[in-house]
Amino acid sequence: MRKFILILVLFVSTVGLSAQNRWSVYGGLNLSTDEDYAGHTTIRENVATTELCDAKYAPGGTFGVGYDINLKRNWSIQPALEYSNTNLYSKKTLIVKDILEGKLLKQTETKLKSHLHSFAVPVLVNFRVAVDNNVKLRFGAGPYVQGVFAGKVAAWDGEKYKVNNLYKGNRKYQFTAGVKAEIAVETGDHLSYSLGFQRPFCDSVVPKTVTINAGVRYTF
Repeated sequence: MRKFILILVLFVSTVGLSAQNRWSVYGGLNLSTDEDYAGHTTIRENVATTELCDAKYAPGGTFGVGYDINLKRNWSIQPALEYSNTNLYSKKTLIVKDILEGKLLKQTETKLKSHLHSFAVPVLVNFRVAVDNNVKLRFGAGPYVQGVFAGKVAAWDGEKYKVNNLYKGNRKYQFTAGVKAEIAVETGDHLSYSLGFQRPFCDSVVPKTVTINAGVRYTF
């Protein structure tokens, strides 16, 4: 990820002489959930084990700095560096039954709360459509890389939540990559309002966080 950021900084510096290119700052709220938290049933020697899983969207925040590089006509490339505060809430119920006798052998419930701090580098390709003299619609999509630099998970043991460092000793799980897309309404020369979605495509990353975000951007 360090090499990617260095290349991005060098690229921005080489095109930074153009007067048409503009810096921006943005922030907003996000809703995130753990996509990997899905239920399933396995059967072995007349014993059925069922995992009933429920992952809910939880609120967080996102703040970032972007640089819009104008290309031909309505096209632009927009790299950015953003910080995200992400929360995840999930519950898993484990049910073990004897199929022949219909007898419940075991049932347990686990609740998890995760709190993550991360930096991401998205690079969006944007296309703008004018709808009025001072109003434009911006459609953007592109890849991103993300690194989690701090995170904790709390597991409910029946009486209280026990907190552990989520990534201690598992540094390979701290990085992911995915796709981000957003639509924005640009009003005038400075303010815009956006709605976005991002999803990782690295199966090895835990947790696999899907995020919806809404925010405000100010362009200088």
